[in-house]
Amino acid sequence: MDNDRKNSNSSIEDLSQLTGGLAHEIRNPLSTLKVNLQLLSEDVRELGDPEDDRIRRSVLRIGRMQDEVNRLRDILDDFIQFVGHHQLNLQCGDLNQQIDQLIDFYEPQAVANQVRVFKQYTSEPLICSIDRDLVKQAMLNLFINAQQAMPQGGDLMVRTVRNGEWARVEITDTGIGMPAEIQKKIFDAYFSSKKGGTGLGLAMTRRIVEEHHGRIEVHSEPGKGTCFVILLPLAMQNAASPDADPAESEAQT
Repeated sequence: MDNDRKNSNSSIEDLSQLTGGLAHEIRNPLSTLKVNLQLLSEDVRELGDPEDDRIRRSVLRIGRMQDEVNRLRDILDDFIQFVGHHQLNLQCGDLNQQIDQLIDFYEPQAVANQVRVFKQYTSEPLICSIDRDLVKQAMLNLFINAQQAMPQGGDLMVRTVRNGEWARVEITDTGIGMPAEIQKKIFDAYFSSKKGGTGLGLAMTRRIVEEHHGRIEVHSEPGKGTCFVILLPLAMQNAASPDADPAESEAQT
């Protein structure tokens, strides 16, 4: 049984390295294509008559190709990050402080998209052993997901609570919400309810949270917004599953 498990893990790691290497190889010609499309667009604009319908159509078509190249690059970047092996750089720190730094970083994007960000933290520090960059990336994915659910703007509330030995982070939006069948799939890789989405952002968020021995949940109703909940173990506490405290967790919602 142990040998089978080792062989299985080895095969998964080999496949991950193969697909990651292939994705990197695809990025190189895409970069070349992107540069040449930009040069072609500039040449067409400089050499052609801007009033000519054929020139305008050519520029428009080149622009569409540039958009698709950029979309493919985004998909590849998400894929490379998803299949890559995370070597956690764990450091003890106040989770409230890390979230506050992330909100400061995100604020200009929120303002540009008419999203008002509110925050409510625990009065005491929430000391967790985390990879700060990865945890910030996981939460930024949730901020962006909330923003996309509020195309006309709205409110985003970030709240922290201490649940016994666990730090609880609630990220709540006033967006369109989602039905139960979407909630069941929302963390699946390559599943996306949004046009043009890669379907890897929330899958990556779940992976990061679980690598920190935590859990992520979603609570939503159509037309009533969405609340994502992250549970992370506090530092210097006995290891336990967040599943062991579901009643207390739900009581804080």
